[in-house]
Amino acid sequence: MSLEIVTAYRKSNALFAFVDSKAPLYLSTQDGKTVEQISQLCNVYQDRFHRLLDYMETLNVLTKNDDRFYLTE
Repeated sequence: MSLEIVTAYRKSNALFAFVDSKAPLYLSTQDGKTVEQISQLCNVYQDRFHRLLDYMETLNVLTKNDDRFYLTE
């Protein structure tokens, strides 16, 4: 049970960080952006943000195709 709580906490924090970065405002289902482009638009460090975007992909919030991230439908 404690592992479930930790996992839920991690997901919650990641989703909050993603929304707080304003990245969803710059992404769409048709117009993908690279990590570099999104990082510059959100004014965040690219290395850490790349990990967050990859995690959002595992949560099915984003999809990735040819190094570009898209919002899922």
